[in-house]
Amino acid sequence: MTPIQSFVRRHAALASTLTLASALQGLGACTGDDGDADDGASTSSSGETSASTGTTDGGSDDAAGSSSSGSGVGSSDGSDTGTSAGSDSGSDSGSTGADSGSTGAAGIAIAGEWVDDFGGSHSITDETWTQTYGPDSFGYTFASYDNDGGVVIASSDDDGTWSRFDWTFVDQTLWYCQTGFALPTQQDAEQTPAADPSDPGSGGCGGFSWSRLSPA
Repeated sequence: MTPIQSFVRRHAALASTLTLASALQGLGACTGDDGDADDGASTSSSGETSASTGTTDGGSDDAAGSSSSGSGVGSSDGSDTGTSAGSDSGSDSGSTGADSGSTGAAGIAIAGEWVDDFGGSHSITDETWTQTYGPDSFGYTFASYDNDGGVVIASSDDDGTWSRFDWTFVDQTLWYCQTGFALPTQQDAEQTPAADPSDPGSGGCGGFSWSRLSPA
């Protein structure tokens, strides 16, 4: 082998080595890029996962808020029910009290000692009405009275017959009418039509005026 041939062969081997090193370096660079890409993809995926988790958390918060709102409505409904129940109970109690008052629980409104325009005296209690004219006295025992309606249903102490008395006030003056008398039963007295109180000084009591009572 000539010196020239030996030189050429050494340089050819060196060129092959350099080419192989360059190729290996290029392969390493490609491998590094792929790794970066994978890392980026991984990072991107992680970012998307975090975003999804945040959305899910937000949904949970919304659901919790809806649940709280529902609970509030439930409380409101319960409060309304309690109030309605309480209002109904109070109304019933009031009605019962009013009924008791109309049957005389508060006492008759015209109790007292009175005199009429004919010289007669009238002693009225929660249970009786006694009328006295000179030596004669007429007593009545109450079966019922109604202060709102101004009515007394009573039986005669003399013969047990029944009477209905109506009373009214005009300008703070008390007037009364013995609307029904000498009736056979209490029911007859209760069914007797009321006297007309529109002008008691002129009429309305069986074709006559009502009787005026003044404090004794």
